[in-house]
Order: sequence, then structure tokens, then C-alpha cells
Amino acid sequence: NGKRFATSDLELFSVLVGAAIHDVGHPGTNNNFQTNANSEMALIYNDIHVLENYHVSFAFRKILGKDGNPNLNIFKNMQQNDFIKCKKLITEAVLGTDMTQHFQKLNIVKN
Repeated sequence: NGKRFATSDLELFSVLVGAAIHDVGHPGTNNNFQTNANSEMALIYNDIHVLENYHVSFAFRKILGKDGNPNLNIFKNMQQNDFIKCKKLITEAVLGTDMTQHFQKLNIVKN
């Protein structure tokens, strides 16, 4: 039951979008590799949730960016305040997939 983790339709929508985009554009390496290689991504995201930040940014740039496809804009009919909340929730959901936080998050869900 999704309502256990999302108390509103906007929260549920945001979590589902986060799940859909959580690995979009994945380069096939992990955060440690990116950080140790001083990759461009690691430099942009200051070694903090490097890939997760990249996935969120990549998805929103594809949807909303200057080269984005307006047909992909699933947010176009949202009120601005709902979009801001939705974007924040999506970002939090994707950042929460960083495996360095896996067991901490798992314990929260279990309890």
C-alpha cells in the first residue's frame, strides 16, 4: 500500500517519478569511482551523492531544460507550489537511493 509511505497523491506521484528516474543516465560506475577519479560529475556535485544528484539533474534537464522535450513535461499542468514540492520530494527520493545510506533507510522503513 503506497499510502503507508505517501500521505497525499502528490507525495505518491513524486515517489513513483523518483523510482522511474533513479538510475536514468547511469554511467555504469559507482559514487566511490566517481569521487576517486575526480570525475566531472564528482566535481559538480562536490562528492555528495554524485550519481543520485546526476540522475535527478539529468531527468529534469530532459523534461524541463532548454533541450528538453515539451511532450515529456509531466509537470506542465501543476500549480507552481505543487511543482516545487514535487521536485523536492523526487529529489529526496532519488538521493535516498545512495547505497551508503541503505541500511539506515532500511531500518527506518522496518520500524
